[in-house]
Amino acid sequence: MDDLHQALLHAVVDARLAEAGNRRRARDDALERRRARRARRVSARSWRPLGLWPWRRPARRAVRPAAGLHPAAPPTPVAMELGRLLEDLAERALRDGTRSERAAIAAVAAATRTVAPGAAAAAVSLRSPEIARLRALAVLHGTALHRLPAWQQAALVDRLHGGSAPSEALAA
Repeated sequence: MDDLHQALLHAVVDARLAEAGNRRRARDDALERRRARRARRVSARSWRPLGLWPWRRPARRAVRPAAGLHPAAPPTPVAMELGRLLEDLAERALRDGTRSERAAIAAVAAATRTVAPGAAAAAVSLRSPEIARLRALAVLHGTALHRLPAWQQAALVDRLHGGSAPSEALAA
C-alpha cells in the first residue's frame, strides 16, 4: 500500500471516529436534557396531592361481590359424549394430520359455522397451513361444547358417529 492510499485510509478512519464521537456527545446531551425535563416535571408535581391533577387521579371503586356468577351447570350426557368424541378427533388429527380426518372436521365446522365462522372456514380450508387447521379445530372444539345448544350437540354426535348412534337416548 503506497503512501497516498495509507493517508486516505487514515483520513477515513479519523472521520469515522470523529463522527462516532459527535453521535455519542449528541446522545449524551439529549439524555441530559430528558433527565432535566423529568426533574422539572416531578418538582412541579410535588405540591399537588398524589402528584396528579384531579381529573387524572384514579377513581376509587367500591369492591362488589361478583354478582351474576353462578357455578357452571353439570354437563349433560350429550355434552360428555360430544367432548369425548371431539377429544378423540383432536388426538387423531394431531397424530395423523387434519387431512385424514377431513370428513369429521367438516361435520364439526358445519355445526359451528354460525357461531364461529372464521374458525370453521379455516378448519376446512385446504389452503390453510396444518397448524392453522389444528388451531381452528381447537376453537371449534370449545365452541361446540360451550356455545351450541343441546339439540345441535346431539345432531353433531349423530354425525360424528356416522348416524348410527341414537343420541335421543342420550338427550333424555
